Amino acid sequence: MKTLYILTLISLALILFSSHASAIVITNVQVSDIFPGQESDLRISFENNLNENIEEVSMLLNLQGLPISSIGSSEDNIGDIDEGDDGLFVFKLRAASTAEPRDYQVPYTITYLREVNDALKPESKSGTLGVRITGNVILTSSIRPEKPVLNQEDTLIIKIINTGFAGARFVTVNLVTQGLILNSDPLVHIGDIRADDFETVSFNVIYTSESPKIEAIIKYKDFDNNDKTLVSSETLTIYNQEQAIKRGIIAKNNTPQIIITIVILIILWLIWRAIKKRRRLKRSMQNRR
Repeated sequence: MKTLYILTLISLALILFSSHASAIVITNVQVSDIFPGQESDLRISFENNLNENIEEVSMLLNLQGLPISSIGSSEDNIGDIDEGDDGLFVFKLRAASTAEPRDYQVPYTITYLREVNDALKPESKSGTLGVRITGNVILTSSIRPEKPVLNQEDTLIIKIINTGFAGARFVTVNLVTQGLILNSDPLVHIGDIRADDFETVSFNVIYTSESPKIEAIIKYKDFDNNDKTLVSSETLTIYNQEQAIKRGIIAKNNTPQIIITIVILIILWLIWRAIKKRRRLKRSMQNRR
């Protein structure tokens, strides 16, 4: 696992400022990358910069309200540290499986005893340490036509799924095609796709080939602000109208048959009405005789 050294110049400045009269000076903070649900060691090196020994040195991490817990105790007791000597606090941390990947500030308190006027006096110093919960972006995509019928307008849908722990940012989709007419802008800005989420983008197209080729170039920034590219390619199967009707993709247009049927029925009704009227007249004439 890649080791991440998290001690910025600002953190050092704060630590040194708050401990100029303290026996303890933190010299280094080392922590491995922590993914949600995983564990990592936190190692804090320090130095006794006083010209005297100190006793009962301990460090307590305050993890309340953070998506981080300690495996074992959140306090590490070292004992006595002679003047000028170095010490090391070690903690094992676990990130919650639901933790949002970002930088967290972990408050700490270091306590020790030093001799003042022939008596041991308790002293302490407090501060914060930076711990990063990292996350990866895992994008997958699919390309799906709504009604793949030759020479008919259709909506082409591209679905992008993020199964990683971190969100993908500044996501764009650029569509490159062969064998179709693209009636939409080929470049679409989606924005962010959160972890365990998805987004869709649609394009208006007309298929001019039974095997059009689609290439969706998806660009985004990952958790560490690195530029990433995912290329999704697909060769579609497009059907002519007869095939599409057989497969139930589109419904057969029965309008002409319906109109013809209605016209025939009207003609038959008119003929029947005329015949009926003629018979009535014939009976009337016979009755008069």
